[in-house]
Amino acid sequence: MKIPSMPLSLNDYVAALPEDERSRYLIDILMNASKTVDDRGRYLHWDKLQYVPLPDDITTPLEYWHKIKAARNIAKRETVFKDKSGASFSYVDFDKLNELKDWVLENAAGVLDAPDQIKNQSVKSTYLISSIIEESINSSQMEGASTTRRVAKDMLRSGRDPKDISETMIFNNYKVMMFIRELLKDGDIKLTPEIVLKLHEIVTADTLTGKDEGKGGQYRGVEDDIVVCDPKSNEILHIPPSAAELEDRLQLICDFVNAETDDQGSYMPPVLRAVITHFMIGYDHPFVEGNGRTARTLFYWVMMKHNYWLVEYVSISSVIKRKQKEYLKAYVHTESDDNDLTYFILQQLEVIRDAIKDFHAHVARRVQRDQDILEMFKCSDLRKGLNSRQIALIRNALGNPGNTYTIQSHQNSHACSREAARKDLLKLSDTFELLQKYKDGKTLVFVAPHDLSERVKSP
Repeated sequence: MKIPSMPLSLNDYVAALPEDERSRYLIDILMNASKTVDDRGRYLHWDKLQYVPLPDDITTPLEYWHKIKAARNIAKRETVFKDKSGASFSYVDFDKLNELKDWVLENAAGVLDAPDQIKNQSVKSTYLISSIIEESINSSQMEGASTTRRVAKDMLRSGRDPKDISETMIFNNYKVMMFIRELLKDGDIKLTPEIVLKLHEIVTADTLTGKDEGKGGQYRGVEDDIVVCDPKSNEILHIPPSAAELEDRLQLICDFVNAETDDQGSYMPPVLRAVITHFMIGYDHPFVEGNGRTARTLFYWVMMKHNYWLVEYVSISSVIKRKQKEYLKAYVHTESDDNDLTYFILQQLEVIRDAIKDFHAHVARRVQRDQDILEMFKCSDLRKGLNSRQIALIRNALGNPGNTYTIQSHQNSHACSREAARKDLLKLSDTFELLQKYKDGKTLVFVAPHDLSERVKSP
């Protein structure tokens, strides 16, 4: 990815015109600066706008850009944040942004679109743990973790120790998500720099090597040569603010997270506050490593703090990973176009929307599979004998013959008590004979037999 070149600003362009043309051009631009988007309603950066068909009353792409840019400058809302040179970050309210924002806020506080039989705390816990695992894996894979999803899931569910740095990154991401859930149970808690440093310490524990070893939970220093590069071309895309500014900049982020209004005293919806916080951690890059994971953790912090509970169940990193080029481009577009956060806000609202839709689709598929399993039980006493956790395990076992389960892995998968997990598995093995059981030292191990589907169908 290349940093896009920008055309002459309106002021610079007018200054370069012959004197007798300056007033005419400037008046035309300002009098007709009515639209912040193109004719198709898109909020385009210059690198795309210069190639779209021109409206009938516009003669050049630059004139088109100047009119749109003037409209954006009139409509923009400044934030409390400034870049390295002291210029403000701002964003523009317009129809598509507000539609996306309203959709996210409505659906992030909504209810699971699923039958009544799964709307209980036990099932919610299963979905929550599954989602946190997905977010932990995807967020870490975006920053270099190479462990497969299957191995990572096995590690987190079994409770075994990580074997390498990749697994440790995923394990740490899981720990930090669980940590903020516990911390936010106290509804009055405010975000502080100390908490952010703690989150970073958890995220990076036992993963920093070489000259970065021991820098978890610490600001990067003046000796740390930090630049953000394109992962493929290694082109430098961003040079963060100096280390000397970081304490003040992080305090400003915390104050912003804890506030209810913007700098002008107007209410700012939590999702905008969450997305802008995400951006500013990425922009400031306060740490030697783990900035992306910390930024996404703080996104969850803001949303969960404001009771948008469904966000706990979705993985934004799974969508960002699919759209990593757009994610990176949103940062670059913002910084290259006068700190216009609208590009990043739009991209992230689409990510959150898609993550919520993915979750609903996942719930629908899972409900259908559970109903299919119950249909297999129709001639059996199993239909009324199994709880939701056991049905979930059977679903997994049917797709993975030979898979093994332990009391610890079942407990971790469903956030239930150890006693509940033990009873679930013993009932499946001893009462219903659906799992095979053996001892590995002091550990009970339960195996999905290859004839499980026949066992399930037996009366």
